[in-house]
Amino acid sequence: MFVYLSIPAAIIFLWLIDAHYKIGKDIVLTTGMIYLFLTSSFRSINLGADSVSYIRAFNIIGVTGSFYMEKGYVLLNRIVYCLTSSYSALIFVVNCFFFISVYYYIRRFVDKEYWIYCLIIIALQPYIYLQTTFNIIRQCCAVSFVISGLSCYINSVKFKHKFTGLILFCLLTLTGAQFHKSAYFLLVIPIMLHVKMNRRKWRILAVVFLLCNLLRLTRRMTPLLAMMGYSHYSEYSSSILDNPAYLLVVLGYFFWITSSYNRIELDDWKKHFYDLYLFSIAFLLFAVSNDMFYRVYVILAIITMPAIQIIVKNDTSKRLVYKKKFDSKGVGMVSFVLCSYYVLFFVGYILYLGRKHSAAYIPYHSVFWKG
Repeated sequence: MFVYLSIPAAIIFLWLIDAHYKIGKDIVLTTGMIYLFLTSSFRSINLGADSVSYIRAFNIIGVTGSFYMEKGYVLLNRIVYCLTSSYSALIFVVNCFFFISVYYYIRRFVDKEYWIYCLIIIALQPYIYLQTTFNIIRQCCAVSFVISGLSCYINSVKFKHKFTGLILFCLLTLTGAQFHKSAYFLLVIPIMLHVKMNRRKWRILAVVFLLCNLLRLTRRMTPLLAMMGYSHYSEYSSSILDNPAYLLVVLGYFFWITSSYNRIELDDWKKHFYDLYLFSIAFLLFAVSNDMFYRVYVILAIITMPAIQIIVKNDTSKRLVYKKKFDSKGVGMVSFVLCSYYVLFFVGYILYLGRKHSAAYIPYHSVFWKG
């Protein structure tokens, strides 16, 4: 458990370093990403709720060359098995895909003064880091391709070559779907971004998603999931976050961030990120009702990280300054509370796993030593 709790401690330390000292922001971001990469990449192969299934699949694919999982993931397993029959090597390769793509994504689309906030979200949203890189590694691969595809699309919007970017986005997203089919849902992103929205429409959409949750609509979506080979996902239990108190907090937060939607002026490419972020928060109200849809939300949460700079920059609440400013203008109280929420969320999740005696994650042990 110590290793897990060291993650928020390290992120808080980097946050304070970023705020108080003139150390290059590149160093802060790189140090944080490397720490997360090493912690995940050199973990014991037995960590992760699905590790037994993935190790079995790796060994079967190595012998037979085939398995029932998505073809892209099977091909990756075959390549790694041919080079080295070590499952640890597969974990290392998957994490290279994920962390390199996310690192480039942040540097390309987020201003330097907001890199630390992206690092906070990556590290301390348990499903983004802990679950995605420790457990659902097929989806970890899928995210890497989707995020690369969206990079191409956003670049094409910035430089007025939308058609080229659209083609690359679709090709890379389809490639990502060969690792986990949840990526197919992301093909609607270009269509969604062309719908003109306003504050009222966003709030209606959030309420609709909430009603879909309350009506337990996921139970009625078995045919759609069956088409994708995931009919059993309709029976998956809901997230531990699927409770009235949490949903009310998310809805309140959504109403707060949309309150200034009609007044914010952004470049087209930044507005795309902001709209995707708003959609992800609204979708969260429904996604917590079922594990499959929560996994789709995870992809959205990762690809919408660049929007955090818009949230922090346009936070009009009282500016919080501790000795030296968190950035050139200080950070709003609401943004500070949002970051604190991620810290408490991660710590609470780890303590929850410890209380449940979750052998899949607790204690942490690496390939070098056991905890």
